[in-house]
Amino acid sequence: TNYNNSNEVDANNNAHKQQGSFTTTAGATNKMNDVWFDVDLANFSKTA
Repeated sequence: TNYNNSNEVDANNNAHKQQGSFTTTAGATNKMNDVWFDVDLANFSKTA
């Protein structure tokens, strides 16, 4: 695995804080992101 820090924000206002890649046992390289989702706390309700 490998990653870089990022300041990318997508069209839905979700922050892609880290972008990385990994290699499978078959040798294929794939991408992955650590996404911080934008949340509207005005419509948030806590449940027990």
